[in-house]
Amino acid sequence: MIIFLASLLTFVSCAVGSTRGSAAHALYIGMVELHFPEAGNVANLRVKVFRDDLQSAVRAALPARYRPAPKEKEWITHNREAVIGYFRQKLEFSSQRTILKYKMVASSRENDLYFLDFTLQCPQKWQTLQLRADFFTELFPTQSNIIRWEKGKGEASFARTSRNAPVIQIINR
Repeated sequence: MIIFLASLLTFVSCAVGSTRGSAAHALYIGMVELHFPEAGNVANLRVKVFRDDLQSAVRAALPARYRPAPKEKEWITHNREAVIGYFRQKLEFSSQRTILKYKMVASSRENDLYFLDFTLQCPQKWQTLQLRADFFTELFPTQSNIIRWEKGKGEASFARTSRNAPVIQIINR
């Protein structure tokens, strides 16, 4: 399983350098990276998604809030609140039945990928976090979201969510 995930991550990383154009693509994948600090309760969260998938999802889910941008590179700036609203619906963290808050702190674009950076407020002491990551599955039935997390400088762990299995458990070790 780890070899498969490492290969998949390598493939996705190679896609960062490629230009896919506006044509539909066969691979529907997103990435969520979580870094929990050794001390403190604010985790760093990065979501990596294909540009056209994000735009399609925001336009479909929040048509009244979607705003075309005069230039492609300005789209994320014009739609920041809609993007935040979309992920509030499709990316959820909870601990002991309490929804955890997160906020977007930065966003950037590299070729055909958007990088969305958030901070996640975690409880001071937690044993398990539940993560629901079902973004883009309403548009793309084969969408998979790879979740990668680590605590401090420890070894990374991986999981995958999909339309049929959108929730994972993260155990604090």
